[in-house]
Amino acid sequence: MTYKTTHSSCYMCSDDCPITVVSDGDRVISIDHPACVRASGMREQRESTARLVTPLVRDSSHAVWTEASLDEALEKTAKALLTIRDRHGPEAVAFAIGFTKEVRPYLSRIARAFGTPHYLTESSCCFAAGFVAATITLGKEYEYFLGPSRRRCPEARCRLVWSTDPAESMLPYEDHHLYGDAAEIPTIVVDPRKTRMSAVSAIHLRPRPGTDGALALGMAHVIVESGLHDAAFLDKHAHGFSEYREYIAGFTPRVTSEITGVPTDVLVEAALLYGRSRPALLTISPSSTTHHSNGTQAHRAVLLLPALCGNLDVEGGNRPWRKRLKEKSVNLADRIELSGAQPMGGKEHPLFVKHFGEAQGMRLADAIESGQVKAVFGIGLNLMMWPNSKRLDRAVRSLEFFSLSDFFTSPTVDAATVFFPAATHLERQSLIVNPYGRVQYRPVATPPLGDAIGDTELVFALAEQLGLGDIF
Repeated sequence: MTYKTTHSSCYMCSDDCPITVVSDGDRVISIDHPACVRASGMREQRESTARLVTPLVRDSSHAVWTEASLDEALEKTAKALLTIRDRHGPEAVAFAIGFTKEVRPYLSRIARAFGTPHYLTESSCCFAAGFVAATITLGKEYEYFLGPSRRRCPEARCRLVWSTDPAESMLPYEDHHLYGDAAEIPTIVVDPRKTRMSAVSAIHLRPRPGTDGALALGMAHVIVESGLHDAAFLDKHAHGFSEYREYIAGFTPRVTSEITGVPTDVLVEAALLYGRSRPALLTISPSSTTHHSNGTQAHRAVLLLPALCGNLDVEGGNRPWRKRLKEKSVNLADRIELSGAQPMGGKEHPLFVKHFGEAQGMRLADAIESGQVKAVFGIGLNLMMWPNSKRLDRAVRSLEFFSLSDFFTSPTVDAATVFFPAATHLERQSLIVNPYGRVQYRPVATPPLGDAIGDTELVFALAEQLGLGDIF
């Protein structure tokens, strides 16, 4: 018997690690992948008996589901979206997506082609706040501050690891170089918890959750008062240092300790170690510091530490990727200018909309309740990721139309009126750029089960139904 061997990549997270899939028809024989708990679930995800592989339709979220063909589900979706556009304008429709990132360029494209400014993603409550913070603080070159901050860097004389523990979230987990490097490079760890990373650190700072900004400003106070800031670098590259210096004057070790719970002697020791070590490297997480009401500003305060000490764009310090491939936008912004309503959240979060280039999805419930949005076309959405998710659940159930593509039933599927069964990454092809700028083609390893359809194929098929096929 001859089996098919497919060299592909895993998409159980964004790292897109290489895998080898051996299959026989639609049956997976084996998957060779890096030792990773996430990757070990990809076969179960595809073959679970709980997986939904048939399109479903109904007239309201309270009605009984009826099985349908893919064409019937697409026709119902297109008809609803076009009817709502005719009655209320294109801005009454939102195109929204959850984790999957490979189809986002095409979903953004169809949103603009349809005429709506409401294209939104789960990044609204994830990576985007850190992206915006880095962009407006350090410049566009540093928008992806996260990735290069985690690289191996033997030139560094100190490493400040803020809210990051590889054993829990970063491949190759327990074998990550940060643990081994800590034996050679003095490492300061900032984390309220005791972690594997803190266990190998020289200094462990344990701030109260939500006080990262105060801790960073307190460290900056010690550095400046000790004359350890890089005055020449700041004179040449910084704006507003005198105002910054005046502001951090209030964050004395005593005040900072009262706010954060970090003992003054430990705070001062950490600040002096970082300030005296040149070059030093800040390693930071994408979201931990930003999941608070003051999150973006707190993240900015942390990002200012390498600028304060002249540790930007130097070997051993924080540098942007030099050879990272950047995707070219295909969202038609150069061909289609939208008029009318601005993206949801544009008034409340103008910097987010300007620098991240999409609607602020955390405002979705507001947009629905105000009558601004009356239909949502969704891919992989999870209502549970929103704050006050019960409120959003009530809101989406009041929509005139809500479609969703996913693998399994969920509270979000329960609120939909059209359901599209999604093909897993083993069943769909994709051309992707991974977080480190590597271009990868992921071929189909096994055919989709049932009537499951890939996210990209779904968007292209909907474009045809909407009369937009000529630009897809």
